[in-house]
Amino acid sequence: IAAALREELGASARKVPKGELPDWLMKLVALVDGTAKQAVPDLGRWLPVDTTQTRRTLGFEFIPGRAAAVATARSLLDLGLA
Repeated sequence: IAAALREELGASARKVPKGELPDWLMKLVALVDGTAKQAVPDLGRWLPVDTTQTRRTLGFEFIPGRAAAVATARSLLDLGLA
């Protein structure tokens, strides 16, 4: 996501992190931060998503994740929230 934001938003994405936080560091932070602690069980896990039933029921297609992340970032920039 970070790479897509930097690529699509250019200078507007200057605050987007450039690296990935290692799992061991996240676990260390989780010792003192409750929010980080909630993420620890999901570290290193791939969580597949199937939108078949939602698409069939609601009758629409989801936009790709990359496009959604960029659109969200653009919206936040336009609203002055980022």
